[in-house]
Amino acid sequence: MQKQKTFTLAEVLITLVVIGIIAAITVPMIMANHRKTETASRLKKFYSTLSNAVKLAETEMGLPLSEWLSGNNNLVLKYLNVTEIDPEEDYNAGQYIYYDGGMGPNFAPSSAYILADGSVMGFDTVDTIYFDVNGDKKPNMPGRDIFFFSFADDKVYPDLIFGLWTDSGCDTPEGYSNCPRSFSREVYLDYCKNQKFCTGLVMSDGWEFKDDYPYKL
Repeated sequence: MQKQKTFTLAEVLITLVVIGIIAAITVPMIMANHRKTETASRLKKFYSTLSNAVKLAETEMGLPLSEWLSGNNNLVLKYLNVTEIDPEEDYNAGQYIYYDGGMGPNFAPSSAYILADGSVMGFDTVDTIYFDVNGDKKPNMPGRDIFFFSFADDKVYPDLIFGLWTDSGCDTPEGYSNCPRSFSREVYLDYCKNQKFCTGLVMSDGWEFKDDYPYKL
């Protein structure tokens, strides 16, 4: 009878070690890519939903957003898929921490509006909205799971567009009409490195997190 060849214990162990090394390298990459894809998808969906809510609210009011938003932002909420309102202070400014350890950002919404997919949104000011991609889960940091949108010109813009206008020196009544409505990717990237205007960077990249995105999701 022909003798059947089998693997030795050493060969089996070597194979398992190789598989383990490959898994240790590839699994974190796969998980990181999944987080990027999921975060980008939720950001894009929220932007689309928010923009549509504004249009529906304008139709109901018969007026452009700028003429009724002050004191009536709940009308926008009417057209968002809000499943729960959390009046607790879980989402106040103290929970959100900058990378340098400082407290921030400078907002403290009175209520958090929990959406159907578990994400959270709230009004910082009348014309500024924060969006927490994963709700009350950590890290609760701008640029990682917290992103901003703002209302201007009866539209929804990524980030606090007024902040960019201020830095551009065109936010005076005389210069308002000359303020740029969008900025270059280089501008967004530079600001995002300081945890500002990261939404604009992701949007300018076609709702993707590119390899040079400053933060690990």
